[in-house]
Amino acid sequence: VWALREFNFLQISYHRTLRIAETTLKTVTDIVMDKYLEELVAKKKLIRN
Repeated sequence: VWALREFNFLQISYHRTLRIAETTLKTVTDIVMDKYLEELVAKKKLIRN
């Protein structure tokens, strides 16, 4: 019984860690893409002028 409870706890914390990692990765990707797109737009404006 103790081993099973321990395993369940590990599984839950693993899934939680995975979800946090996914969310963090998505947020970081969104921020990086925003910055990249801003720079791209700025460069296009420079080229146009």
